[in-house]
Amino acid sequence: MFKAFSVPESAKGEQKRRLFNDLLNYLDKHHDIKIVVCEKVDRITRNFKDAVRLDDWLNKNEERQIHFVKQNLIIHKNAKSNEKFMWDIYLAMARQYTNNLSEEAKKGMLEKAEQGWYPRSRKRGYKTIGEMGRKTWIRDKSNSEAEYIKRAFDLYSTSNYTLCTLSLELYKQAWTDEKGEPIHIGVLHQLLSDCFYCGEFVWKGKHYLNGKHKRLVLPRPRLATPSI
Repeated sequence: MFKAFSVPESAKGEQKRRLFNDLLNYLDKHHDIKIVVCEKVDRITRNFKDAVRLDDWLNKNEERQIHFVKQNLIIHKNAKSNEKFMWDIYLAMARQYTNNLSEEAKKGMLEKAEQGWYPRSRKRGYKTIGEMGRKTWIRDKSNSEAEYIKRAFDLYSTSNYTLCTLSLELYKQAWTDEKGEPIHIGVLHQLLSDCFYCGEFVWKGKHYLNGKHKRLVLPRPRLATPSI
């Protein structure tokens, strides 16, 4: 029996974790499988917790093996001490690689924030353009959410609406959620409290007043506690 589990180099942490769990679950269900073949250590795991799970699988049967092709390494229950030592070294190197990627990503996002660009990847009514690491925010003209968000700010600023009545008014104007229902008041509260739409943003506890993205509404007093 043969089954392939492919992990793209560009796969995110959640995707890699899901594929790893799928692999372990598959091995647990198919006890006739004795050998796992992998390109190299960091293609199957980059943390000690997952390595322990692999060790547990190996130790349950002396016939079980993991082959790391590029590193010319075979790990099994009765592997020699130098082979297990190399397994530990490769695992530590893989973990260091992951930690370094995370560190560099955090530094990159902080640098982006300092340049005036919100580092995250999603804001309702907006979209990002450009290459990875150089993406900038622009208003998303492919849908009408930006216009509805602007209306929400404009209507709420009149003090004639609560979140409930604002939701109903915008529903009359055809702004609905995915199910065709009025926008939930919790969503409206979040939007009206978000300074991003006023040309600002908050990142890691720091308030950046001069975001480079084009604002939807003029800066105004904080709407941190819209009434229901």
